[in-house]
Amino acid sequence: MSWQASKLGGGSRAKNGIGSFSGLLRPKWGWTGNHEARLLHLFETGYKSDLMLNLYPEGLRLPVHKIFLEAGSPVLDGKIKPETEEIRIENVDTRVFKMLIKHLYTGKSDVGMGDALQLMQLATEYEVSGLRDECAQILKGDLTLENVLSLFQSGMEYAHGDFIQSTLKFICKNARKVLKSDKFSKLRLECLVEIIQQDSLVVMNEMEVFDAVNRWGIAECLRQNLDPANAESLRKCLAKPLSHIRFSLMDPAEFALNVTTKKLLSMEESMELLNCFLVPPEKRNMLPPGTFVSTPRTYINKDIVLTRTFPEGARLIQSITCAGNPNGSETIMIRVKENVSLKSISVPKEIFDVNPAYLYYYDLIKCTLSCESEVKNVDTLVTKFDTYERGEVYLRISIDPPCRLNVLDGWVKVTMSFSGDVGYHGLTQTVANKGIFDIIQHVFPPNGCNRMITNYVGLFPDPVMEENATRVIIKRRERDQLGVNCGFIEKMEFELV
Repeated sequence: MSWQASKLGGGSRAKNGIGSFSGLLRPKWGWTGNHEARLLHLFETGYKSDLMLNLYPEGLRLPVHKIFLEAGSPVLDGKIKPETEEIRIENVDTRVFKMLIKHLYTGKSDVGMGDALQLMQLATEYEVSGLRDECAQILKGDLTLENVLSLFQSGMEYAHGDFIQSTLKFICKNARKVLKSDKFSKLRLECLVEIIQQDSLVVMNEMEVFDAVNRWGIAECLRQNLDPANAESLRKCLAKPLSHIRFSLMDPAEFALNVTTKKLLSMEESMELLNCFLVPPEKRNMLPPGTFVSTPRTYINKDIVLTRTFPEGARLIQSITCAGNPNGSETIMIRVKENVSLKSISVPKEIFDVNPAYLYYYDLIKCTLSCESEVKNVDTLVTKFDTYERGEVYLRISIDPPCRLNVLDGWVKVTMSFSGDVGYHGLTQTVANKGIFDIIQHVFPPNGCNRMITNYVGLFPDPVMEENATRVIIKRRERDQLGVNCGFIEKMEFELV
């Protein structure tokens, strides 16, 4: 944007202000309303104005009062002289610029989300700090994965520290998705570096950061008309970002397979990292300072373990009436916010112990697990419990291969049921005296009741409970009469993929 001040020649200026500008009619003034309304009236009518703004490319002529512009903007105060009667402003959105001027009169702008970024840019250029902060506050309230990178770049461009930190916090918290977005490859260099040097970047591992930076480097080569297949060209574009990759925190095998093969590091840098990998992590602080940062980030534990809880004391096992749920089965609905694999499900073995006077054996129990999503059916798995030790609380079902649950699957219905036999013998007897009974007849008979643990606190909470960070959501299916405090699926293991 550019503007030009000029002095009108010839004749004296009329005292009625706006009437002195050729072709404009003197407005009628009404001394009504409160102070704020009178200021707004001055802005809207230009009554007794003493300066004309010519806004281009639209060519709008906007009569204003010098005192409001001089008092509200240090930039305008330095440009407007006593003899200045017109200012030409180039390359401006007339509608948004009028919002800036309105703020100088009334202290209000009524800006919405759609105009906040452009108005913040204008407010920064004209050093109207109050309006700049107001726009930043509006933008902070509507950060999304789609707009956060562009807003972050604007904050960096206009040096709004508080806004930069707000967008950075959002980026770091959602780093795994942000780093994979197409917009990440379009960042300016200084914005890229600012992001990847953050210790609070929440990623699975350092390889995710490297992959994102490598994609940015390829895009930057193309922007500079360089060949990204040429290692020297790619290294030239990545010279500064590479120094912020924490290579020493990578898995040595992944480093060898995915980093060294790209030939982006010098021989000296590679040898330095090799020496680091040869030293146990707990002793690496004894090494001299190296080329690359080695401070750990906020790495995500890819394993997610969900466990239902119950009040202090024992699990309460009862037979309850619950229509729609066959005895010996439980159904839950799972939805994920990140792609995961379901690795195992565990149940407390005491659900099968019908008489405390016996020892029980669970190796003949058949476990049937079925998963059905909104978009596709998943094969039913019939398996047995893993080998267990006598003192263990849980009977674990390993799902091999793991059941993949994707974000696009929506709600997935998971049902577990049991059949087969349970082995048993008296507490004073040996395995030679072991007998068996049918699980359907003796543990889960079809008598209209459900044998369940009935004192769970609720369904599974995600251990990552920060705002918007819950990755696995579990609920009962609609119209299911089984309460959230009942069931026997007590522990589930997932892995982020």
